[in-house]
Amino acid sequence: MNAMNWFDGVYGFAGGNAAIGYLTTILLIQYLVLPNYPLVSSEALLALQMVSQLSVVMLIISIVFTVMEYKPYGLVRDI
Repeated sequence: MNAMNWFDGVYGFAGGNAAIGYLTTILLIQYLVLPNYPLVSSEALLALQMVSQLSVVMLIISIVFTVMEYKPYGLVRDI
């Protein structure tokens, strides 16, 4: 993500793409995997829930950094 952030020239692009990816992961796990695969082992279910919870945290962080990096705010810049 940082390499894309250096070379893209668009403010908030890397963080926005990361947010879309984390949101996609959350939605896939919650609405596709868990309801359609009821016979998942307890270890796999715990791993899926952990990935979903971690994706929520990373989604919030990436949205915050997208807002911080957006040009009018100019709080964070790559040098």
